[in-house]
Amino acid sequence: MRKRVLSLVGLSWIILLSGCFIDPNEKANELYVTASQYSQKMQSEAASYSRTLEVYRSAQNGSD
Repeated sequence: MRKRVLSLVGLSWIILLSGCFIDPNEKANELYVTASQYSQKMQSEAASYSRTLEVYRSAQNGSD
């Protein structure tokens, strides 16, 4: 019984300490870079859609 308790306590310490060696900023930085890339992509697509709409409208006006 005592061996079980000691092994459970030891395993708990190993799990707790393994979490201390992971850098939380690394994952946060990765997520920030991904979000920035999506933001830039959406902005460039919005600009190209605006330009496409302008071309479409000018083509429509030209055919009238």
